[in-house]
Amino acid sequence: MDSKTKHLFRHLTVRHLLSHTSGLSQHGFPGYDAKDELPAASDVLAGKPPANTPMVHFTTFPGAQFSYSGGGFVILQLFLEALLLKGFPRIMRETVFEPLRMTRSHFDLPENEANYSVPYLTGHLKAPSGPYRFVELAAAGLWTTPSDLLKAIAAVQDSLVPAAQNVFLSQATAQDMLKPVHDVRGGSSIAHGWFVTDNAFGHSGGNEPGYGCYAIGFRPKIHSNVALPTSPWGSALAVMTNGPYTNHAVWHFVSAVFHLQNWRRLPVLPGGMVDGEWRAVPASAGTEIDPS
Repeated sequence: MDSKTKHLFRHLTVRHLLSHTSGLSQHGFPGYDAKDELPAASDVLAGKPPANTPMVHFTTFPGAQFSYSGGGFVILQLFLEALLLKGFPRIMRETVFEPLRMTRSHFDLPENEANYSVPYLTGHLKAPSGPYRFVELAAAGLWTTPSDLLKAIAAVQDSLVPAAQNVFLSQATAQDMLKPVHDVRGGSSIAHGWFVTDNAFGHSGGNEPGYGCYAIGFRPKIHSNVALPTSPWGSALAVMTNGPYTNHAVWHFVSAVFHLQNWRRLPVLPGGMVDGEWRAVPASAGTEIDPS
């Protein structure tokens, strides 16, 4: 770390790291080709070869503003490993993946695994490098599926219902996780690990070469401590792509799902589209369009 700013660590909290208000640098990570030497995660923080990104450092004061920082999540990764005396993949497997039965989620492709999507540079040309590798696991290293992401979202949704039994989180923890910390864009805010609006939480992502995704969960509508089956509230969707122009493809899919499910188009999606960016999928007859 920069010796001129390392004293700011005394003011840094896990909440800052989770809400991307840490003031730390490095938005994301490019990954490593199969032939590249892999650095340690600590080398990534120091910007020490063979790391291919600069040293992670403070660009502003902790808590001062929102600035997306994958570098902050690498610090969180190393902090958890030091606190729990376990590797990050094991921490996630024992505390999240196994309890939620996320059987297709890993931080590296298992040996002899053949059932995974390879990246494409065009509609026909595979990326010659294949998938990139990441040591920045908490920020960019997860292999998963839409179905597994929906299990994680459902666990948060269920935890928001007061009368729900055997939930993954306490209701207070789930509410605190989704509490807005800082405005981001067009009515969307950053919370702790999620972007949020009044009615939903979600996150977009992408890794080179050729991977993109978006997941969103709608808060359940609660009446007398019971969740009401009112679409889209309580519903969720997850989209993944492995080709070029990933953002365009993802938002076309999201628009199409809203159309096919007869969900009203919202002015803003958490961490996603804002009004005017919806793709040209015509609304079905009788679809309610949110006027706000």
